[in-house]
Amino acid sequence: MFLYLYLKRLRNLLKVKIFFYYVVFPVIFSSGVLFNCANQQPPGGGEEDKTPPEIVSQYPEPNSLNFRDNRLRFEFNEYVDRRSFQDAFRISPPVIGDVNFNWSGKEVEVIFERSLDKVNSNKTFVVSINSNLKDIHGNGLSQPMMFAFSTGPQIDKAAISGKVINIDKNVISIFAYDITSSEESYNPVKKVADYITETSTDGNYNLVNMAPGLYRVIAVKDDDKNLLYSEGIEDYGVLSRDVTLTDTIKVTNMNFLMFIKNAADSSLIEWNSFAKDTLNIVYSSVSNNSTNVPLDQGISFFFNRFKPDRANFGNSFRLTDASNNQEKVVFSWKHDSLVQIYPVNNFKPGTTYRVSFNLRMNGDTLYDYSLKFRTISANSYGNIKGAVRKNLALRNELLTSPVQIKLESPRNITPVLRYTFDVNDTAFSLTNIVESDYNIFSYIDVNKNGNFDFGSVSPFNYSEPFYIYPGVVGVRGGWAIENVIINF
Repeated sequence: MFLYLYLKRLRNLLKVKIFFYYVVFPVIFSSGVLFNCANQQPPGGGEEDKTPPEIVSQYPEPNSLNFRDNRLRFEFNEYVDRRSFQDAFRISPPVIGDVNFNWSGKEVEVIFERSLDKVNSNKTFVVSINSNLKDIHGNGLSQPMMFAFSTGPQIDKAAISGKVINIDKNVISIFAYDITSSEESYNPVKKVADYITETSTDGNYNLVNMAPGLYRVIAVKDDDKNLLYSEGIEDYGVLSRDVTLTDTIKVTNMNFLMFIKNAADSSLIEWNSFAKDTLNIVYSSVSNNSTNVPLDQGISFFFNRFKPDRANFGNSFRLTDASNNQEKVVFSWKHDSLVQIYPVNNFKPGTTYRVSFNLRMNGDTLYDYSLKFRTISANSYGNIKGAVRKNLALRNELLTSPVQIKLESPRNITPVLRYTFDVNDTAFSLTNIVESDYNIFSYIDVNKNGNFDFGSVSPFNYSEPFYIYPGVVGVRGGWAIENVIINF
């Protein structure tokens, strides 16, 4: 009897286990899977996603006419960061009122307070989604997505394009203000621009599908993303003129040179390119064993960790030639850590020199510094010949102002070679240039102060026109480089 009851109880337990194994557990696991599928998460596994998102469908279609709705719709090929879409979305001209974003999976509706044909019954709108847009893996666009549609029977087709030169891969906002009726329409501190776009990662920009008119265009590093210029805080660029657009005209090469608010002063920029000694204590404008030092150039030293006593430094400093003859020098201190040394007499061509001095570091410890270099030979100078061409549409003061041409060797060459030439005629000949590769930057010096004027956003002032010669110009000793054309 006892054995019978035991076997019956064991059979019942096995039934319970079988029920849980085949019925309950599958239901629990399938519920978990269904629960997970309800969340908008990317599938796990596989290779890491490194591709930016793409639009697979949109409403309205590009170049649609007679649009009558208060909403736009976009579907992406993958899940995107929703906040980044809101930061990236732009519509020009701007639409007054609240904008709502209604999401469903990979699709978003952008909803305005009023139907856009009620805002303006015959207007071309340009939608752009800039590189702030990222997918959920952080992959951003390399250049803005753009399309146009119209609430009327035609699409505006005028355009402005160009490049922002010195942005170091930052995204820069381009604001265009229609000042056809009045310059008071330009108020970048308080008024959102009529047309807005952003640069691609290489600095290029395109303002497209613009209406005919007169436009004032500026570039702003819009750090607070409020589509306005924060006066005295944000970096900016200004053109040298306003831009006139007719029905289908496309104005190109409207380039900006950014004024960087927090750029270091010129002395800091210069020593940053200096050659360092092995202990990272002394930086010099001439690298050790350099063989291309110009005859009329001084030598600069920056002291990174220990500021020398000026009197002790002067007493220990020696500049000698290969025969150990000491040269007299002049010291020009820019600040306690930066000094420029000039020989009283110019260096001799093709001559080896040695600089030596010592620095007092901690206590009585002295650091002995030595630098050896050779000057260029007398036949290592070349010339550059060319012409300046000014657009006759420039303002009269620009047509009659002198041009400055600046040459600079690449920063990976020490010493960095720099020349500045004033040009008052259409033809020029730049002489006595040390052989090297050079970048050429030129500008019309309107105020004749010898410095490039960036202009200002508010109050508004035009920048001086500038031109950056494409590529580098290789100067070789005893030769003249010809047909270098500077176009304004």
